[in-house]
Amino acid sequence: MADTKIQELIREFVGKLGITIDSIELTAVAAHEMYTVRTSDSKRLIGPQGDHLRALNFLLRRYAERIPELSDSKFLVDVNGYLMVHIKDLENKARILAERVRTFRSSAEMTPMNAYDRMIIHAMFSNDPEVATESQGTGPVRHIILSYKQK
Repeated sequence: MADTKIQELIREFVGKLGITIDSIELTAVAAHEMYTVRTSDSKRLIGPQGDHLRALNFLLRRYAERIPELSDSKFLVDVNGYLMVHIKDLENKARILAERVRTFRSSAEMTPMNAYDRMIIHAMFSNDPEVATESQGTGPVRHIILSYKQK
């Protein structure tokens, strides 16, 4: 039921921007449901370096918080797979660093990233017996340290 409501919310909001949606697909990513919008007008929704898409997600989540049946929903909106490509790239970088950490039994620092990206990395290694994650820094320089778990 919430899935349908969220899709209606997305269609309504994006429609008011004058953008036609071809379809919306639902997938699960980390701790969120991801609604992938398929449209031929993706450039306007994504924006430079994904800025418009981040803003769209922020606005849609804030609006959904005001709807009682959606107030606890954790969802993201993707456009034509843009976020999914970003997430896969992020996961690949983390895997490479984790292999270095395991091989050299040391620590490795990732580049600064936003809260959602950090959450994805923490979730990736939450059950890893050899690699621990920790966020360090504040604001725009907050990043993750991958470290070897001593046995």
